[in-house]
Amino acid sequence: LAQALLSESRTLSCSLSVSITGVHKMRHFLKLGFVALCQADQLDLDLASELLAKDDACTSGEVGRCSLNALQLQGVQLNDECYTTGQYFAPNMGQRTKETSAADCQKRCASNQECAHFSYWPDGGCHMQGQYAGAHYASRRYNAVISGPPACEVDDAPTHEQVVAATTSGSAACSAVPGCAKLKIAGDCCPTAAGMYLGCCPDSIVPHPTAPPPTVMDGRKLMTLYHQTSPEACKGILAEGFRIGHGGWCGDAIYFALSPEATKTKAITPHSGIGCMLEVTVDIGEKQQFPCCRLCGGKKDEHVYWTEQSLKTKGYDSIEINPGDGPEIVIYNNNRVVSMKEIPFNPAWTPHRLSYKE
Repeated sequence: LAQALLSESRTLSCSLSVSITGVHKMRHFLKLGFVALCQADQLDLDLASELLAKDDACTSGEVGRCSLNALQLQGVQLNDECYTTGQYFAPNMGQRTKETSAADCQKRCASNQECAHFSYWPDGGCHMQGQYAGAHYASRRYNAVISGPPACEVDDAPTHEQVVAATTSGSAACSAVPGCAKLKIAGDCCPTAAGMYLGCCPDSIVPHPTAPPPTVMDGRKLMTLYHQTSPEACKGILAEGFRIGHGGWCGDAIYFALSPEATKTKAITPHSGIGCMLEVTVDIGEKQQFPCCRLCGGKKDEHVYWTEQSLKTKGYDSIEINPGDGPEIVIYNNNRVVSMKEIPFNPAWTPHRLSYKE
């Protein structure tokens, strides 16, 4: 009976080691579930050694014998797609849900416009994470966790023109976009009936906001922008001015958001200060605008280290970049700050910190 159940649930060519006698013990065995002891070379699946090493039974010195639970077996199959086993993303967004599989967790991510990653845990817990979540390796206890993007890339993905033609012709069906069709999402996806673009829609067809034109005053192009930092840093900035920050999509610079609310998804790294909001008037000069998303003059997701001088050689004084959560204005000289003031801080602007608890 146990062999039949194993064969039904998973097509494996292996021997099942079960030493149970009596109907009562068999019922108890089936009630609690079972672990199959299989010769690794008899599996139809090509099991990676690093996956096998994650199981306790594989570190006991036995050669070629490992106990494989359902999540590990699923992980082997999913690795052939675009999933990663033993890694999760944080911080989380939204509420934790319980899903029956990693594929269902991915569907949930794909149905949310802001979801960029999902993490599916051994207990069925499904978490979603945004664009700026970081990847973390799971502890031994949770090394069967599975993570991935809202949709796996496919070779036959439509061109931007094809998808635009489909959407403008009145067809926004999920089935028209391979990334959404693969997840078997019914109805419209790009956009939905409510006008939202789901996570499985290609960036190239998703409309993204851009910064409004600056106000021209006395020959200067001025914008009112916002920067969130700590109360201690606020005091220093107000007294001595901004300092050039380290890192960022476009290199070492000073980064501003278009609204106080927008800083909530930007000041999220462990070294980002929070709790104080500065309203800043900036002379942006000639602005280099890069298209969405996560582009700053190089390849997608590539950090390009511009400087004031390298930007000037292109005829620009500032940069507009959209990492995916709204435009940012980037300057490389604090002399472009015309004025600044601290405004009352709204707790709703507090970012989610990069910390994690399952």
